[in-house]
Amino acid sequence: MYCFAVALPRKNLFVLLLSIAMLTACNKNDEKKAAPIIKPEVLLKIDSSDLVQAVNTDLSVSLSVSGSLKAQKQSIVKSKSAGEILELNFKEGMQVTAGQRVARIDDLDSRLRLNERTAARNASQAQLDLVQRTYLNQKQLFDKGFISQAGLDNSQTQLTVARANLDSANASVKLSEKSLSDAVLSAPINGTVAELFVQRGEKVASDARLLSIVDLRSIEFEAPLPAEMIGSVDVGQTVEIRIDGVTSQVLGRIERINPSTQAGSRSIPVHVALTGDVPNLKVGMFAEGRFTTAQRNKVIAVPVAAIREVAGRKFVYLVDAEKKIQERTVVAGISDNKANIGKMQGLVEITQGLAAGETLIAANLGPLKTGTIVQTAK
Repeated sequence: MYCFAVALPRKNLFVLLLSIAMLTACNKNDEKKAAPIIKPEVLLKIDSSDLVQAVNTDLSVSLSVSGSLKAQKQSIVKSKSAGEILELNFKEGMQVTAGQRVARIDDLDSRLRLNERTAARNASQAQLDLVQRTYLNQKQLFDKGFISQAGLDNSQTQLTVARANLDSANASVKLSEKSLSDAVLSAPINGTVAELFVQRGEKVASDARLLSIVDLRSIEFEAPLPAEMIGSVDVGQTVEIRIDGVTSQVLGRIERINPSTQAGSRSIPVHVALTGDVPNLKVGMFAEGRFTTAQRNKVIAVPVAAIREVAGRKFVYLVDAEKKIQERTVVAGISDNKANIGKMQGLVEITQGLAAGETLIAANLGPLKTGTIVQTAK
């Protein structure tokens, strides 16, 4: 808006003073119009729990794998001969010691065969004695010149055949004795009877399964690890194990890693020996093992929720000393879903962009404007 004054003759003093007054008033209005406008600063009110500080902590990456408990020492007792089960001295859950008799198979055929072959051996021995005396007589006659060399050679041949027949008879007797001893079955290891495959009175064939024995003191956890993760674990590494039916967490140590993958799943079995005395463990119990595949000590970490990503760039909303929001690009490392800051579960390693103690917004409040003042709710 502009103001104009009209020039008047000097003699009209009153008109002149009035014009000056009007001009002065217009100048004051223009000065008021030209004064700068101060905009109020933008405020963002958030809950104090949405603010966190970057911490210096230890992080680890783990892989949970399901498996079952197995016994390192276990054995199946099999029949060594065919026949009827006459004795079966144990039931499932009973303790046995190595060498203790657990079963006996009908040995009548073996005993009869042994008697027959023993008699044949005695006959062979008698025949050998007779042939040997004959040979000695023939030898004396030959030395005196009463018989020819051919007669002596014939006697020598008969002696050789008789000795061979006796050797064969002795072998047959030993074979029958072994067959007789095979009718009695003993436990090969100390342990507990896990399963019976037959009952007393049943007839079984040779090499039939009778019962299984497991040593519960040698129980281990077997877990199939994906082939791509096998390079992250090693023998001697500690494993956290949760076993169904066991309230406390159990620790184990990797004892062996299979040299080949399993057919079909292409996974690699890892054998974990349990450390400490864990009572009431049974073969076949379901368990879950937590294998640590990466470890970082004393690193900068922030909650997973604090990381933003746009077009492949990761950043966080930092709150500076003046309570203003600043956008900070960061480089993230490993993630630990088990670690936490307060109630915020899951931390991410920050390898570049942050220092311990810096404050940032952890809640996802959408896009925020740099320079916005943060005000925490009381």
